[in-house]
Amino acid sequence: VDSATVAEVVGNAVESGQIQPNEFVAEVLTRAGATAVEQDRLVRALKGVYDFRNSRPGHAYQVEVTPAGEIVRFAYQVAPDEVYEVVRTGDELKGQRAEVELQREVVEVAGEIQVSLWQAFVDAGESPNLAMTLAEVFQYDLDFFHDTRKGDRFRFFVEKFTADGELVRYGRIFAAQY
Repeated sequence: VDSATVAEVVGNAVESGQIQPNEFVAEVLTRAGATAVEQDRLVRALKGVYDFRNSRPGHAYQVEVTPAGEIVRFAYQVAPDEVYEVVRTGDELKGQRAEVELQREVVEVAGEIQVSLWQAFVDAGESPNLAMTLAEVFQYDLDFFHDTRKGDRFRFFVEKFTADGELVRYGRIFAAQY
């Protein structure tokens, strides 16, 4: 049974979504039915853990509020690997940064330059920022601004860290060929 199902049984409201442009977390909490006192308690529960002045459009949230306006649970996702949560324990709200499990795999990335190294990474389905990492590996052997030509090929093995299937970051490069 998920938290939304439990909330429906006990009459709690659950609201989730993403922060919109020019929207504040306080507006989200008010819309969900949280009282001003509870909103203040939530901010205090996250003091030193997360500062809502850093909130940006696109950050995801989920909040569960009782019919009396008490916050039961609040989750706030800033990035795939950065989630903050507040949970009610008795009469107290406790805030913390949630542990997000990352999946690690070693992947082969290969491609051929048609337009640019940057575009070759996009065409290979990888982040173009990874092109800069490859350029650093060969920085003393190749000048990627002047020496690349159409038809050049690259291949390397790199650690890839994901959370729920979404790229978080790349890790070490184990082997590279250009």
